Amino acid sequence: MLMNQKEFKKLISDQSDLSKMDFTDLCLKNLEISDLDLRYVSFVGSNFENVKFENCDLGGADFTSSELSKVTFDSIDLRWSVFELSELLCVNFKKINGLEINFKKSNFQTVNFNVSDMRRCKFNYSNLIGVDFVGCNLAQSEFTNCDKASVDFNDSNLYRVKC
Repeated sequence: MLMNQKEFKKLISDQSDLSKMDFTDLCLKNLEISDLDLRYVSFVGSNFENVKFENCDLGGADFTSSELSKVTFDSIDLRWSVFELSELLCVNFKKINGLEINFKKSNFQTVNFNVSDMRRCKFNYSNLIGVDFVGCNLAQSEFTNCDKASVDFNDSNLYRVKC
């Protein structure tokens, strides 16, 4: 059974540990989500518009084939999460732990990564349009076969980055 936004809002108001839950094909709009344990949840095929995640643990979360527009991830643990085959438009990642995130084959447009640990992330075969990495640790990340003509790496660690 698919969950709607009203059911999701009730669920997050009733409990803080939602780890390993299945939220496949969920549509969320104009929502703030904070202080939740969302480790290893499935957001596969979900749509997020004007959503802010703050102080949440999203380690291992699966956003495969999702659409994110005007989404903010602030002070989030996103280690080992998956955004493969996703569309990211006007998304902001601030102060995240993003170790080994899989962004393969995704489309990025006007996406900002600020002061974030992005070591060993995979951006292979992605389109990166208007993407800024500011003060990020991108050591050993992979950008092979990417369109990265309009990517800025301001004050970021690019040690052993593969392009």
